[in-house]
Amino acid sequence: MITVFLRFKVKDYAEWKRAYDLGAELRERYHVRSSSVYRNAKDANEVTALQEFDDLESALALSNSDELRSRMAESGIVGPPDVWFTEQIERR
Repeated sequence: MITVFLRFKVKDYAEWKRAYDLGAELRERYHVRSSSVYRNAKDANEVTALQEFDDLESALALSNSDELRSRMAESGIVGPPDVWFTEQIERR
C-alpha cells in the first residue's frame, strides 16, 4: 500500500473543502482507495491530506496530472504543497 501525504496552506478552508469534495471522481479515476483530511489544530487553513493507493504508479499518475494541478490552483491552495510518498511496512 502506498500512502501519499500532502501538506499545504489554503486561503479559506471551507472554500478549499468544497473544491476537494467535488474532486471525488478524479480520485476515483486514479484509483485512490481511501483519503483523509486533517487540519492543524491551531491554524484551520493548514491542511494535511492523505491518500492511499495500491501501487506507486497510480499515486504518481494522479500527482503528475495537469487536471490535479489545475484543481489545486483553483481551490485556493497557497504555494506548492509538501508532498511525500510512503510505503506502509508495518501496522499494529
